Amino acid sequence: MESSHAPQPHPPEWVAEVILDLIRTGAERADLVPARFGGTYTG
Repeated sequence: MESSHAPQPHPPEWVAEVILDLIRTGAERADLVPARFGGTYTG
């Protein structure tokens, strides 16, 4: 039985967009970890 509360993986297209944004902006990092698991991602 799968839990509905388990973290769901981000779609590859969305992750690719985040990576491209990092390259474009020169940011050192991006947080994709959901806030409920200690990260800052709230999408």
